[in-house]
Amino acid sequence: MPNTVVHPLASTRVAAAPMLIGIFLLLVLFLTRPQPLAAWSHLPDATVAVFLLAGCYLRRHLLFVLFFSLVVLTDTLTVRLTGLGEHCITVAYCFLLPAYAAPWYLGRVLAARNGPPVARPLWLLCPLAAGLPAFLFSDGGFYFWSGQFHGGWPEYLVRFGRYAPDYLLTAWGSSLLLGLATEYLRRTAGTSHS
Repeated sequence: MPNTVVHPLASTRVAAAPMLIGIFLLLVLFLTRPQPLAAWSHLPDATVAVFLLAGCYLRRHLLFVLFFSLVVLTDTLTVRLTGLGEHCITVAYCFLLPAYAAPWYLGRVLAARNGPPVARPLWLLCPLAAGLPAFLFSDGGFYFWSGQFHGGWPEYLVRFGRYAPDYLLTAWGSSLLLGLATEYLRRTAGTSHS
């Protein structure tokens, strides 16, 4: 009977992959959210991409709560320390919860079927499917519930036509690029997705 040798770090590498991916995605989130760091880095907002990919690769409900809590903490600290974005903190801010839950749980559903879809053609449509509800909840919630707009549906539809294409294009592009980077991290960490 042949002896099989198990590399002593094999189980560590398997456990390290999700942690490495989580750290990477959190770093991207902090560098790209519309805050002072994003202004310094000149990177587009990748929040939708981060939540979509985290849903694909990390999946756990508790990690969604952690990621969302860190977004709220970052936004709160930014407003308190710099005053930037103060007009965004209204009752409409609660619409960010479903806005970021949509990409997370879409990613989770897609990955549950056959693992992360990044290497499949379906991935080309996923960021748009995640970005549309994220935009409708975040932008629509802000428009209708912040108390700062009074034009109703006709004005919102004009606003949608003006801002949604850029939002969706940014979500699509950042999801494709970050998806490739995240898949590379998963593969080089030496684990298959389970």
